[in-house]
Amino acid sequence: TAELLKGKKPAGSNIEKVACTIGPGSFTGIRIGLTFARCLCQYNSIPLAGIKTHAALAQRVNLFLRNPLYYKEGEIAVCPVIPASMNEIYVSLFSIRHWRASAQSRLAPREIFSCRILSMENFKKYLLNVKKQKSKQRLIVTGDWTLKNKEFLKNSGINENDIIENDSMLSIAAAVSSLAAPVKERNYSK
Repeated sequence: TAELLKGKKPAGSNIEKVACTIGPGSFTGIRIGLTFARCLCQYNSIPLAGIKTHAALAQRVNLFLRNPLYYKEGEIAVCPVIPASMNEIYVSLFSIRHWRASAQSRLAPREIFSCRILSMENFKKYLLNVKKQKSKQRLIVTGDWTLKNKEFLKNSGINENDIIENDSMLSIAAAVSSLAAPVKERNYSK
């Protein structure tokens, strides 16, 4: 890191692009991360790609489910959940397609409903509504919030196997980097 901050790429480094999440999440954490990433990219003349936090969480589920142990063909709905403030949470909904003989299985998750803030009571209604609309699809709930709220999710009709906690899968960095590859980035080349 010290060499990068001095404008030198470390020996053997092949950093061509930097990617970071752009929210939702902790306002201070996101600002610090974005500021560091932008300064790093500007100083070293490398491109920067911003990825939505919920898209990264959905992609992490997508990568996780490609593992032969967990693979199941079909369309899957993924609901990333992140704590907001007080009794509110950030929620969105993505669709993932898994077909063994299709290139679509390698596509990034498609956003169905963009991020919104919901109270716990409204989230329960939201889950019931999504389960009703997507009755033939598996609905997976993931994110930091799920670890402390498993009972709430089970009482809302979510199967325990469809609650995927952050510690049970790939790192968020793997998901962010896989989404950043095709993203049009801000180029800070001189």
